[in-house]
Amino acid sequence: MASVPFLFAMADDPATPDRGEVVALLLSIGREAIDAEEIYAVVCGEDGEESTIYPDTANLMREHADTFVAYAGDADPRVRRAPIEGLGLFLDDAERAVGLLQDRLVEESSAVERLLVVRTMADLAIRLPAAAASARAWLDALADSDTTDPDTRLAALVHRARCAPDSIDDQTVPTAIELLRQVTPAPRPEEDKERRDRDPSRPCACEADPEPDPNVPGHVAAAFADLERHERVHAAATPLLTAFHTALGARVEDRTALLTEQLCSPDPGTRYDAIDMARSLITSCR
Repeated sequence: MASVPFLFAMADDPATPDRGEVVALLLSIGREAIDAEEIYAVVCGEDGEESTIYPDTANLMREHADTFVAYAGDADPRVRRAPIEGLGLFLDDAERAVGLLQDRLVEESSAVERLLVVRTMADLAIRLPAAAASARAWLDALADSDTTDPDTRLAALVHRARCAPDSIDDQTVPTAIELLRQVTPAPRPEEDKERRDRDPSRPCACEADPEPDPNVPGHVAAAFADLERHERVHAAATPLLTAFHTALGARVEDRTALLTEQLCSPDPGTRYDAIDMARSLITSCR
């Protein structure tokens, strides 16, 4: 906690290199503190002394909510990406938070930031019941808008299902499938030929593995390689679709229809990542 004011001072200084990384670190600290404050209101150190570090840090982040609002409007896109999530975490004024996120979507042109805004709006609705009605109405409007880009519409549909499970009906998955077809890149003919010529034992969405470093012990390299494989994402829509499967939960028919679409996708990355989602569905049904 003692380092937090120092980090804010660094993030406020335009001369600080990699300000975006500093803001991202602040967000990470705040997110962990908020997640832990209710569980660990008081913790004991090795010397037996009690500490309220988690709620104290969470409150300190809330006190700096306006700072995150300022970061979210920064001219540098690397700086303003992380605080978008902070608008949903640290502001307790539901109406203001909803309004700020709505404004951010209008201002942002990058797909990464736009999808983050949509996700944060759903997170806000889950965290603050006072924001739920207006957040859901906004997500409804985005998901149903023919003038909104399909990436944002798909994100709104998924996160509406996540924060309002009662909104899932018999049209939710078919609509998501249609939007997924619009956002999935179709391979060029030359890419198809390249994939056919490749070694079929290697997933076509992956790049070649780098040469091993002779200075790194084999077991250490293997451990990091295994970690990287588990965390690897091959398609841009994968995190969104993972969240969608979680929101659908026990709706096996809907999840099966969605997985069928993913596994038949013209994009190899989408197909590859769908295999793990299919495994999760099968495991949950056992």
